[in-house]
Amino acid sequence: MPGLAARVHLATAAMSLALLAAGAVRAAEVDNCTALDPGIAECGDFSDLGTLEFDLSLLGAANVGLEVQTSAGERSNGTLIFRAFLFNDSYLVEGEEIDFAQVELQLSGGARFETIGTVRNFDFEPVTVMSPEAELARLSPAPPLPPTDLLEIGALDPEVPGAVDWEIDISQLAATGFVLRIVAVPEPGVLASRAGAALVLGMLAARAARRRR
Repeated sequence: MPGLAARVHLATAAMSLALLAAGAVRAAEVDNCTALDPGIAECGDFSDLGTLEFDLSLLGAANVGLEVQTSAGERSNGTLIFRAFLFNDSYLVEGEEIDFAQVELQLSGGARFETIGTVRNFDFEPVTVMSPEAELARLSPAPPLPPTDLLEIGALDPEVPGAVDWEIDISQLAATGFVLRIVAVPEPGVLASRAGAALVLGMLAARAARRRR
């Protein structure tokens, strides 16, 4: 699997020209990309004018809030193209190999999903997307996404036919930015087994404490 630096990242020329004409002085960016907890997720920001684009390495059952800043020109244009690679890198943490049953994308701060594009895994197989409301999209790989696999959101690979970019409406932002929260949900069996293990460990600890009295 190619590394983060080897990804192909494209900008839309027509969008860039429109934003420049509108007076954009800088591009969208993920403000806290390098400030994420390294034990939970690692982020690489490849955003450009009119495009929110990043790679996110999820090291377990994560709940990550990305703080996205936008320029005046982008807000005037009203729409950001959205593309991302989400990696299940839970295998990099000892004892944390997890299959993701679902990944949720949650917008706040006035941003809304305007266009729900394509999502594919490493083998270019389509992933089901449900968007019950404009601020929420649920990605449901079937079978669940195993360690070392990925989700490609939007048209990151120009050689893949049928790929469609996502779009985020930023015309009604409450401020200059918004938050995109990414929640990786493990298979229910993983949570149940962890809860059972925690219960057993608690019982053992209580028993040991009684024996020390």
